[in-house]
Amino acid sequence: MILMYHHIAPAERIPRDREIHQAEGWDFTVTPESLDFHLSHLRRKGFEIVSFSTYLEGLETGARHQVAITFDDGWADNFEFALPVLEKNDAAALFFLVSQPLEGIPASSRMTAEQVASLLARGHTIGAHTRKHATLPLLTADEQKKEIRGSREELENEFATRVDYFAYPGGAFDVTVAEVVKESGFRAACCSIPGGKNSTGSRYWLSR
Repeated sequence: MILMYHHIAPAERIPRDREIHQAEGWDFTVTPESLDFHLSHLRRKGFEIVSFSTYLEGLETGARHQVAITFDDGWADNFEFALPVLEKNDAAALFFLVSQPLEGIPASSRMTAEQVASLLARGHTIGAHTRKHATLPLLTADEQKKEIRGSREELENEFATRVDYFAYPGGAFDVTVAEVVKESGFRAACCSIPGGKNSTGSRYWLSR
């Protein structure tokens, strides 16, 4: 099982301005207390929280009761509020990052390069989420390649680390887009389809 999160923040930190709320996807917010409960509850139920790479290995070997944790978009609150919960629960996570500034989104809403580097130093992993959070099926073939391959190259150059995993912005993808991701050298990709049973055959549209 793969869990997908976006914002992690107390209720009082959720913007009341409707435009900001919608632009930054605050409908998808989980409190730090809820995240802590999710992780501890899974462990009580006999699940093992593993790194994303270990989860993929488990698909190959048939391992059961493994959970990988993912965060989309690279919001600053992930560092402020999610990281302490992850460390409390000794859980490594995969953070899917957009590699360029987002139009209309202040830089203060997103993790800084220093914070991302700190995540990596603490044993977490980063993945690509396109360059500008593009809706990939709406782009031309050339634009798709630039968004997908470009995000990987930019993140690898900035943080001097391999970027092997990809997540489709908004969960939007099709067979053509998935093939571009595969051809771009990614080992796996996550979508937003809930409840599916992941397998080696669904490596480029892993359910979360």
